[in-house]
Amino acid sequence: MRQVTLVPFLILQMIFASKAFAIAEISAFRRETNGITLTGENCDLLKRHLPALANWKTSLNEIPQKPSSACTCDSFRCYMDIEEVVPQIVETYQDVEAGRWGPNCWNAVLVASKILPVLRYTPPEEMSFWMASPLCQPVADSEMLQPGDIAAIREGGQGEIHASIFITEELYFSKNALTTSSSYKLQSSLGIFNLFPVPFACRHSVGQPTNCPSYVNYFRCSSFSDYTRAHNISFTPRYQEFEALILEQEKIISKIVFEWKRNPLLQQQSPQLLREAQLKMNRIRNEVVNRAGDISTTADQRLLWNGLKFRIDGLFLSIAWI
Repeated sequence: MRQVTLVPFLILQMIFASKAFAIAEISAFRRETNGITLTGENCDLLKRHLPALANWKTSLNEIPQKPSSACTCDSFRCYMDIEEVVPQIVETYQDVEAGRWGPNCWNAVLVASKILPVLRYTPPEEMSFWMASPLCQPVADSEMLQPGDIAAIREGGQGEIHASIFITEELYFSKNALTTSSSYKLQSSLGIFNLFPVPFACRHSVGQPTNCPSYVNYFRCSSFSDYTRAHNISFTPRYQEFEALILEQEKIISKIVFEWKRNPLLQQQSPQLLREAQLKMNRIRNEVVNRAGDISTTADQRLLWNGLKFRIDGLFLSIAWI
């Protein structure tokens, strides 16, 4: 009986393995002139990625421009400028490294999907919360992936392991670690799965599949503004007050993290700024937690307040990493 149940799994591994060998190496880098260049083994490969990048940008309500499609090659690689078709987060942060530890993969995909507003540290619980929220829907394993879908690499015993943005089978967007040496990158799927190994047969699952020590769940998410607008969710004055306060502190923390190396004055000011941020968050956290758990309110309002609760906890942990 055991051999019978393993055969389909082994066959799937062979199928996915043969498919993986056909995936081409592709990546991107920021030029000295501050543009973004896609690089790969031939021009046909690069040109095939332009519509996918443009579709990702369009899904974020950003307007892609018509790219030049000019492609040049040397003895080793081919190169194509893509800044006209990449979303703002790629245009701004491709190859950017933070000056302090903290900003990580889960936060990168949530900000790239416009669920969260600011780059900082995001704990795995915050990632899990949003993937299970009504903003995000699992993509069935029988369904075609779309540019902008979130790839959540998970393990049964540990939960969230890594996350990235799917663009094509060859290309993802990710920040692979919370360290200062890890940058935001359009990068090869081969590189991501080398860092975070997932069996070939487990690279598109819904829920936790059997026989998969690690697996990928894909999610298709609405931005926070699109979801709340589509569902006519109202923001109470108290929510707006707290959200504005949290956003202000998130921006301060993010500024410290990303300007640390080039702003000595900010380094000097940071201990006081961090203390003030902690005090402000401590003052409001209990009320936010109580409102998040208030079963007498609507599910929509609990969603909003739970979102704030996770943002506050993410701020505390961001400060701890600094």
